[in-house]
Amino acid sequence: RWATLGGACAATHCASAVVMGDDFSKWWSSAVLFAVRSEDQTPNLGLHWYLFTTMFDHFREFYVVALNAAPLALAAPLAYRFSNRPLTALVLSLIVATICAPYPTLSDVVTYMSLLSVIAVDESGNPLAYMKGGVLIAGGFLY
Repeated sequence: RWATLGGACAATHCASAVVMGDDFSKWWSSAVLFAVRSEDQTPNLGLHWYLFTTMFDHFREFYVVALNAAPLALAAPLAYRFSNRPLTALVLSLIVATICAPYPTLSDVVTYMSLLSVIAVDESGNPLAYMKGGVLIAGGFLY
């Protein structure tokens, strides 16, 4: 199953490289390294833009590495803690990845917010059973 997923990802990357042209380094730079390096700092809602506009330039490389490594560093502890509830671990990993993304979009937020209703249901089907102050949290999202 994982080999099929890896093969599909590799095939998609190869197809993208073919469509972009024969210059693989240009394709790799524009498709993958652009998001990792966070070179274009136009104002957005992301944490990268806020940190990079308020810090000194000699800390830039540290924060690029730290913000890109945070979702990877938190994936294993989340998977271990929620090993009996893998969907919860997935949603929390998506939240961390969205927070640390250099260019967050509305689709990133909608993806994990749509899954919040699935993980918050208890055995009797009561939504928001595990969320303390559910009205306050929902109001915060709407605000």
